[in-house]
Amino acid sequence: MVINGVELELDLLDADMAEKFESECQIVKARVTDKKAYEGKSNPDAIRYQCEVVNDFFDSIFGYGTSEKVFEGRHHIGKSMEAFATVVSEANKSGEKIKEISREYMPGDATPNRAARRKHKKGRGNMSAYQGTRP
Repeated sequence: MVINGVELELDLLDADMAEKFESECQIVKARVTDKKAYEGKSNPDAIRYQCEVVNDFFDSIFGYGTSEKVFEGRHHIGKSMEAFATVVSEANKSGEKIKEISREYMPGDATPNRAARRKHKKGRGNMSAYQGTRP
């Protein structure tokens, strides 16, 4: 994906990257919604704070220095939030790709639950039907 002219790669099909992405999104949410972080701040300082939260996200996900390349040292809340939204949108596309792959390799009634698959395969799906004939 390209954000503000900078090519970035986000591979959320990789479990480690997906885990890091989810963790960083939770950190962004917690920091942006923390009312104490805004106490005593002017509107421009609050904007800077939110931009720094997004900068930290970009540096953590894409590597240190990425935010400087993407935002060129500016604290523009519109550009920061738009860039963050672009990354989240790309993540949603990855989620759809995962669902597509799952449907391809587990068609029909297949279930990812191993215990349920084994139970069904061994014919133990409904034991009550067999209880009357057992000694």
